[in-house]
This record gives sequence, structure tokens and C-alpha cells, in this order.
Amino acid sequence: MRRSGLVVALFTVGCAAGSSSGSFEPTDAEESASAEAELAAWSFEAASPSCNGWTARKGRAIRAAPPHSGSYACKLCASAGGAAELSVSLGDLSGGRYVVSAWVRTPEEESPVVGSELSVHAGDASVGASRAVVSGFLWSRLRVELVALGGELTDVRIRIGTIDAERNECLLVDDVRIEPG
Repeated sequence: MRRSGLVVALFTVGCAAGSSSGSFEPTDAEESASAEAELAAWSFEAASPSCNGWTARKGRAIRAAPPHSGSYACKLCASAGGAAELSVSLGDLSGGRYVVSAWVRTPEEESPVVGSELSVHAGDASVGASRAVVSGFLWSRLRVELVALGGELTDVRIRIGTIDAERNECLLVDDVRIEPG
């Protein structure tokens, strides 16, 4: 594991709420600026038996509705009690500032309250995390700001999942992005 430089993570707790209708309509200017700035983005639109390259651990994942934007989100359901997670590898990131974000909610209005977490890892170390308690039709944005000073981050992974979910409790995940910060 090679990790050089200093990493500063700004943790976000008590995340911003999104639309309750499950739709997000950026303006043309916002959409254009966002597309140019993104380093990576996942909206789970492409047909996939799972969630487009994300790996599910201690749970099962499938493309599902309702989405935060587009037509589909990724639905993660715990297969046993405890934490279930989705993860994806980004490889190495050069030094600089980054914002990693994702939108989460429970699938149904009557769904139990579920704790959710977005975490970013470099090698074996967690370099940032954001948590929110979600329930019902309201989307919450999880956001982690990273500052990598003096070098690159190696073997970077994003993890999104539940915190202490009961068996078959689910979380919808959509619009995951990593952007320069």
C-alpha cells in the first residue's frame, strides 16, 4: 500500500434533503457544468442484473425504481442483520480536492428507518465518511470532501451501505459522483 501526502477529510453529518418526488431536474447550465467537472458518475441506468459494476457485500443489489434522477436507482437489501454495502474501486487519484456524493432513501414510505453511510477508503484506511438516517420518500445527500495534499491516493474505493439494518431492509442509492472540489 502506497499512500503519500496528507489527506484531510471533511465529514458531513445531517445531510441535505432532496426532492420527495424522486425526481431531480437540473437546469441546462447546471447539467453542463456538472458533466464537465465529474471525474466519475453512476446513475444505474444501464441494464444490469446487479448495479453496473458495484459489488454488493452482506446484501443483494438490483437496479430498481424510484430513482433520484433518470429511470433507475440501485436497491441494496441486507441479507442478514448488520451492515450491507455496495463498493466500487476508483484506482488512484492524484493530489487535490475532491467531493464524493451519493443520494439515498428507503424504497417505501412505510419502510423502517435505516442508517446509511458513504465512506471513501485509500488502501486499508478510511479517509472520509458521511452518515444519514433515512426513511420514506425523502432523498438525502451523503457527501464527503477530501483534500489530498502532497501526493496521490492509491487504491481508492467508495463504499455506500446500511448501518445495522435488519434482514431484508433496503436502501436506494442513486447519482453517485466524484468531482474536483
